[in-house]
Amino acid sequence: MSYEPVVLKRDVEAIQIPYGQKTKLPKGSPVEITQELGGSFTVLTDLGLMRIEGKNADALGREAAQPLAEPVPAHTDAKAVATEIWNQLKTCYDPEIPVNFDPPWTQSMMSDAAKLQLGMM
Repeated sequence: MSYEPVVLKRDVEAIQIPYGQKTKLPKGSPVEITQELGGSFTVLTDLGLMRIEGKNADALGREAAQPLAEPVPAHTDAKAVATEIWNQLKTCYDPEIPVNFDPPWTQSMMSDAAKLQLGMM
């Protein structure tokens, strides 16, 4: 596994996984970013796994995540949808999830029920 080691730039509040108890990690603590999804971070510490909210990304030397994009209108062309998907994927970091689309994904791979649910029909 490939984790990203960082040293905390300031004290930061974290939530223990899976217990949900809040704790403070002190400035200078070494952590490893194991996952970055949805604007929050999962880090491995000497105390175990912790979740750090995206608003505290600066403590990890990162910028806060951009707000999630608005849903793409159903009448948007496939190229715009693909561009937005890639933009969102660029905000995720998880070394255990390989990102490849082989064969390349197209809307024709969706069931009619999925298209209906997403307002594409």
